[in-house]
Amino acid sequence: MALSDNPPNPTRLIKIAIRDIHGQPAPAAGVEIAIDGRPSGSIFTGQGVTESTIGLDDRYAVVQLRVTVDGQTQVAVLAPDQDSIQFNFSTSVLFKAQVPPVARCPDGTTGSPCVTCRDGTDTWMICT
Repeated sequence: MALSDNPPNPTRLIKIAIRDIHGQPAPAAGVEIAIDGRPSGSIFTGQGVTESTIGLDDRYAVVQLRVTVDGQTQVAVLAPDQDSIQFNFSTSVLFKAQVPPVARCPDGTTGSPCVTCRDGTDTWMICT
């Protein structure tokens, strides 16, 4: 299933903005996601993505993000009450990615703009 027909209604939405040196959305950014220490999926922003979102049912989950743009990497651990973050990179991406954005679960399931991931009884949503 590429895109869930019944996405969760998350209690916590985390908004992720990734910007280049000029404050513009950084195309071709890679985001690795870990929730409570477990690998939980990834995002490739592709062209035209201004903000990505992670939806969780656990308001108190610890979320770690590892973002890479043009060879530069930044890591952040979000506090349980933190629902947004902006990564600012000191690079200007010279090319515009001509590939579509994609959200990927740890099991390889993908979707665009969103995908619902499952691991046992845990369910979360990733959107490009």
